[in-house]
Amino acid sequence: RNSSRKFQDDYWPQMKKLFLQEGSPKYPVPPSNKVTDLLSELHGVKGLMVHTAPDVTVTEGQGYAMLAAGMARDLHSLKGLTVGWQAIGQGFADTPACGGCGVNKDAWFPAKDICTGKFKTPCLCKTVPGAYMPGWDSPFTQPSAMGSATDGDEDAVTGLIYLAELMGSEELREYAVKSIAAFVLEDLGFADPEKNSRPTPAQGDIPETLQTMYLWRGGSCWGGYDTSSPNLPEDRNLCINPAYFSPGEWRLFQTYLKAHAHYVPSGHTAEELIAVLESSIVWGYNTINRITCPSGLVSNWWTVPDKGWPWHGELKCKNSGTESGAYYSDAARLPWRVALDYIWFADAATAPLFDDHGKKIGTWGAKEYANRWARAWMKKIVEASPKGSYPPLNSQVLPLRKDQVLPLLSNVPTCDKCPKGFTAPPWNAWGSYSVSTTFQVPLDGVGATTMQQWTDFIAHLSADGCSTGQYFDLGQQVVVSQMLAGSAWWPLSKSAAQAKFVMAVSAPSATSRRWPLVA
Repeated sequence: RNSSRKFQDDYWPQMKKLFLQEGSPKYPVPPSNKVTDLLSELHGVKGLMVHTAPDVTVTEGQGYAMLAAGMARDLHSLKGLTVGWQAIGQGFADTPACGGCGVNKDAWFPAKDICTGKFKTPCLCKTVPGAYMPGWDSPFTQPSAMGSATDGDEDAVTGLIYLAELMGSEELREYAVKSIAAFVLEDLGFADPEKNSRPTPAQGDIPETLQTMYLWRGGSCWGGYDTSSPNLPEDRNLCINPAYFSPGEWRLFQTYLKAHAHYVPSGHTAEELIAVLESSIVWGYNTINRITCPSGLVSNWWTVPDKGWPWHGELKCKNSGTESGAYYSDAARLPWRVALDYIWFADAATAPLFDDHGKKIGTWGAKEYANRWARAWMKKIVEASPKGSYPPLNSQVLPLRKDQVLPLLSNVPTCDKCPKGFTAPPWNAWGSYSVSTTFQVPLDGVGATTMQQWTDFIAHLSADGCSTGQYFDLGQQVVVSQMLAGSAWWPLSKSAAQAKFVMAVSAPSATSRRWPLVA
């Protein structure tokens, strides 16, 4: 209940204050009547863009808002944000759509030259006409702003699925399917398999369908297995951001492709797109298993080897102002992205785990990763505090304050994969609040009633302890609060517009999704 109130009364109103409406002099993209591919269902809707910095919108912020608006069933905001999303894909009012086409090197020339075709882009872009993974930084003042960003894209596409199901629109369902296809082709790299995948070094027990390893790119222009960036090769080539891994959203994409396979664009099939998503999920979890600490800590960035298993890489690449080997703002999205996988898929939120010889050695997934965080934070709390001041609470003992709980995250154990540790300020939403979602996942050895107390305890302290302000903090807050409130509803119910979650009155079972869907 506290999380729901926080969203409704604090976080979402503050996020909406960042919205720039079409017609504002600071609106950074073309007006809707200049968006060539604007959906007919959205004609007459004023576009909305998330103000993320002075006179700038980044797709990451737009994606957070679209995801949260979908969870909140705020149809008015979601429609406006989708118009804005399509306008980013357009880029300029007087050129063909730019569609996430940019550069993979330092370049100084008029940005419009990319959209007109005067400059031939090296990026994976405009693979699906009308459904673009758009440039990350609007307005497009320089070519380097024009490639897409995987993290913003996956959240926005999930928002598009919410919109399609809330409106019950076939046009929007087709657009969502085409956007999923564009995501797989451009952000996972299926448009150029040779550059963006690698064969498994061994076969062993690995099914043939998984013997080609896909991961994920930084966006349409660089990253993942791609080695084609001539500038900053140590930071762009063979570089992944572990927190772009979003298995819950990717499984949703698979499910949506299965449900609406007839909308997959010509030249591709639902089966092949689903297979690439499956490869990215399986090899993502296999990699996350090895490059995260037993405490859950993970580096902002990780360099994969050109040959061999992706976990036999190194802490080398760095981007976006964050360093390798530290858990900071870039890494901070991984806990809630993985927790969402469990909320939606429960014990199916897992993947087969293979050793270096390709032998299957078990399964590993959302529960196991989330439990790393929950155990590590719990352990620090228990070691530092009197019994009864933390769950199971004792009414005779004063409960812990937020200043006694949140800073303990800074001391969770490091390892050689994240030697600089938890450098995110625990008072920020991308500090403790993201980690709080891992308590929504059942923890072996902790009873269901006690685990629910821990979830409520950590969620309350994290929400009350977090600072609010810029888009990045608010982006975590509007998504995480929805998850903690039980509002991360599954959008593929038969009557999605009426579907709603209710908080479980009794403690959930060890295999429950904690907040069951009630249609």
